[in-house]
Amino acid sequence: MSSPNFHGHHLYQFHHRYDESDDEVHPHNSPFSPTFQLALNEIQSDDSAKSPTDQLLERERDWFSEIQAVLPTITPELRDLSVRIFENPEVGGEERLACQLLSDFLASHDFTIEREPAEMETAFIATYESPHYDEHSKVIGFFAE
Repeated sequence: MSSPNFHGHHLYQFHHRYDESDDEVHPHNSPFSPTFQLALNEIQSDDSAKSPTDQLLERERDWFSEIQAVLPTITPELRDLSVRIFENPEVGGEERLACQLLSDFLASHDFTIEREPAEMETAFIATYESPHYDEHSKVIGFFAE
């Protein structure tokens, strides 16, 4: 699967190696995407009468439905953001405007922004904490460049 390209900014999906000699599935050795694997791990511990496959497919449909519901509401903002970054090209490692635009966009959608981690001017960490978050919640990370 190729990564979508937003005028030089790429989203990456990481896949992990699966060791068939290991009977237990772990995120570090799973052939699935992290999101899929998190759901699979959670389902394997579920006592439901549904099969793990049916549970996983149902959960993926729920996630997809949520994404489909939210995406149209932010598509105009994403398009404007993409155009502004495209119209203001910056040298690699000096993408200050792009960094500011992206972090401001995420902050406007309730993400907490940590600017200049590791003293990198063109980097930020955006964190969103669900109102239902607790110590048992799953954490999903995305690397965008």
